[in-house]
Amino acid sequence: MIIAAYAGTGKTTLANMHSDRYTDFVLMPYKYELEDGENCGESGKADPDNVMRPDWPYNYLAAIGTELPKGKHLLIPTDHFVLMHLHVKNIPYGSVEK
Repeated sequence: MIIAAYAGTGKTTLANMHSDRYTDFVLMPYKYELEDGENCGESGKADPDNVMRPDWPYNYLAAIGTELPKGKHLLIPTDHFVLMHLHVKNIPYGSVEK
């Protein structure tokens, strides 16, 4: 199951507390060209020097397709492009708001 939730709703906390059932499926490494050790956290998202990957969001969607069969719930951010593609491909997801 895919669960889309806004920033600050506890995706990372839930995944850390129940790592056997949930994966915090962050998108930073899929969305931006990051060097080893670069900040993938919240402050890294605001970096004006981030360079978008040319295969975004298709690389992230492919990774979701690879992870889903593993049986864990994927906690994803509410990125418009990702959610739009999931909808178009009829891939069900739930959403959580603050």
